[in-house]
Amino acid sequence: MKKTIQLMMIPAATALVLAAVLLFFFQQEETMEGSTVIEAIENRYQADVTNLYLESDGYHVSFTTASGEYEALIDAVDGDVLDMEQTRVLEGEEEPAQEVLSEDEVRAIVEETVSGDVSIDTVERMGEDHAPYYRVTFQVEDRSGRMELDAFNGSIDLFTLEEETPLEPLSEEEAVAIALEEHEGEVDGVDLEEEDGRLVFEIEIENEASGVDADIILDAYTGEVLSVVFEE
Repeated sequence: MKKTIQLMMIPAATALVLAAVLLFFFQQEETMEGSTVIEAIENRYQADVTNLYLESDGYHVSFTTASGEYEALIDAVDGDVLDMEQTRVLEGEEEPAQEVLSEDEVRAIVEETVSGDVSIDTVERMGEDHAPYYRVTFQVEDRSGRMELDAFNGSIDLFTLEEETPLEPLSEEEAVAIALEEHEGEVDGVDLEEEDGRLVFEIEIENEASGVDADIILDAYTGEVLSVVFEE
C-alpha cells in the first residue's frame, strides 16, 4: 500500500512545482521592479524607504518623511497607491499648509516641459488623503505621453513617451478577399477613394454563372463592409 500511495503523490507534487514556476515567471513579467517603486516613493513623498517586500496584493512599503512614518500598499503593475497609513507622527514644528497647484498651472508645466505641439487629454488629481499629485495624459505629434507631478511644487515624478504605430489601410489583396466573402465571382475593378472624409475600397465583382454582379464598398482601415449593391 505504501508504494502505491507514493507513486500517486509524485505527479501531484510535480504539478505543484510546475505551477509555482509558472506563477513565478508570470509575476516577474507583470510586476514593476522594486527599485522603480522605491524611486517613485522617495521622489513623490520626499521620503526614505526603510522596507519593501512583494506579496500577492502588491508592494508593501515602509518609509519615513519629515512628518512621520508610513506604511503603504503599492500596485505592483502600474505603481498606484492602493492604501497608506501613518504609523507614527514625528514631534516638531508644524509645517504651514501648502497650496495645491491649479489644473491650469499643471497644464502650463506640461506644455513647457514637453517639446512640440502638446494636446492634453486628461488631468487627474490623485492621492487626495495623503500626498496629492497630478496625473496627466497627453499627445504630442505621433506619441502618447504620461506625466505625474507633485501637486504642491510641480516637480515631475514620472514622464513617459511612447511611439504610436500609425494605422495603415488594408492592402488591395486583403480588401478583395473580404469582398469575395460577400459575393463570389471575378474581380472587375478595385478603387481606393475617399467618401465623406472616409477612405474606402470600392470593389466590383462579376459572376457569369448567376448573372448577378456586385458593387461592394468597405472601410479601407477596418475592413467593415459598408454597402453591397447587386446588379443583374
